Amino acid sequence: MRRVGTMEELEAKAAANFKGYTKKEALIFEKELEKLHKNLNGIRTMKRLPQVMIVADPNEDEIAVKEAKRKGLKVISILDSNSNPDSVDLGVPGNDDSAKFIHVFMTIIADAIVKAKGGEQVYAYQDDSKVVLPEFQQKTVVATEDREN
Repeated sequence: MRRVGTMEELEAKAAANFKGYTKKEALIFEKELEKLHKNLNGIRTMKRLPQVMIVADPNEDEIAVKEAKRKGLKVISILDSNSNPDSVDLGVPGNDDSAKFIHVFMTIIADAIVKAKGGEQVYAYQDDSKVVLPEFQQKTVVATEDREN
């Protein structure tokens, strides 16, 4: 929450066009503010800790998972063959390297939350004809010439 306070202080300075600061200092403040907005803007209005944290890859987000455990949050995650199921409370078997799978998984979880709050779902409980997956970039393999060492 300290960083949210820092973000609000920088926003106040930005509103005053960084008056009293050099151009270089203003640029540093702007970059820091962009970074803080990117990382913290979604949690700035939270009044309490959430009950659960959902991650796509517990190996990639190991620090966040450990911190969530320390704070007493339940952790839900996609687990594939290289993941430790003991590190999370609820593991869903799947490929955590597939952008499509992560998108569908996270959207279905979000739909469950939206349904509980009385909103409209995107994927869950919809006819297949209504569900439209976004286009994902296809990975391309570039052949390299064999080299003799």
